[in-house]
Amino acid sequence: MTCSVRPGVLIAPLKPGTAGLRPARPGVLLVVLLAASVRAQGALEPAQRLYIEGNLRGALLVAVEGLSESPGDAALARLQRLVLDDMLEAERTRLADTGETLRRRSEDRAVEVSNALDKCRRGNLAASAGDREWARTLYTWVRDTLPNHPCWRIGLANLKDATAPPDSPHRPSASRRFKPRKSQLNSRRPESSHGGSSPRHAAVRQISPVSEPVQEPRAPASHGRDPAAAHRAYLSGLSDYLHGRKVRARASLKAAVRLDPSHARAANLLKRLGREGKP
Repeated sequence: MTCSVRPGVLIAPLKPGTAGLRPARPGVLLVVLLAASVRAQGALEPAQRLYIEGNLRGALLVAVEGLSESPGDAALARLQRLVLDDMLEAERTRLADTGETLRRRSEDRAVEVSNALDKCRRGNLAASAGDREWARTLYTWVRDTLPNHPCWRIGLANLKDATAPPDSPHRPSASRRFKPRKSQLNSRRPESSHGGSSPRHAAVRQISPVSEPVQEPRAPASHGRDPAAAHRAYLSGLSDYLHGRKVRARASLKAAVRLDPSHARAANLLKRLGREGKP
C-alpha cells in the first residue's frame, strides 16, 4: 500500500498498528522523511549526511524538523508524531537493556569475587594442613581471577618460605638471621662489679674449646622469642602495607621484630617503611 502526501512525494509501505501507522523498518521511514523533506532544502542535505555517516537517530531528527515547516499537512504531522513515539520507545528499550546488562554483570562479578575469596580461605586451610600442592592450585586460580588482590600473593609467599631449602635466599640461614652489631655486642656483655666478665659469659668460656672463638649465645625461648607469633604479626603487617595502612603495618612489623629479631623479611619491610616516611 502506498499513499501520496502531495504530488511527487510517495510514502513507503507502512504496517497498520493499534496506535496508528507504524513503519516497517527505520530505514524505510527515513527514506519517506527524506522524500517529504524535499520542500525544505535546508533539512535535506544534513539529514542525508548524517544518514551516510551512520547516525540514523540524528538523520531522523533533522528530517522531522524539516517536516515541521508545514504544520497544516495533517498526514505529515501524524507521521511526525509516530516517528517521535517510535524513537522514544526505542530509546527506553535501549536504556532498559543497558541497565539489565549492567546489573547482571555486577551480580556475576560479585559472585566471582566471593568464590575467589572462598578459594583463598580454602587455600589457607590446605596450607595449614600441609597440602601445599592443592593450596598452590587454589592460590593460582585466585591470581587469575583477582590479579590485584593481596591474598594470593601472601599465600604463595608463605608457601615459598615453607618449601625453600635452608640456604635459600627465601629462607635466611642461621648465620644471616642473627648478626648483632658491635654496639649490641658491647651492650650484651655487661662487666661484673669486680671488672671481669659476667658469670654467664665465664661459663660459656669454660665450656667452649680454647681453639674456637667465643660466640654470643642464643637467647633462650624464655626471653620472649616466639617465631610463630612473629610470622603471624609479619603477615598482618604485610597485608596492612599492601592495603596502604602504614601505621598499622609499622606496629605489626615492630611486634614481629620484637618477637623474633631473626625475622629478616619483617625487618626489611620495616626499613622500607622507614624510608618511605610516615603517612
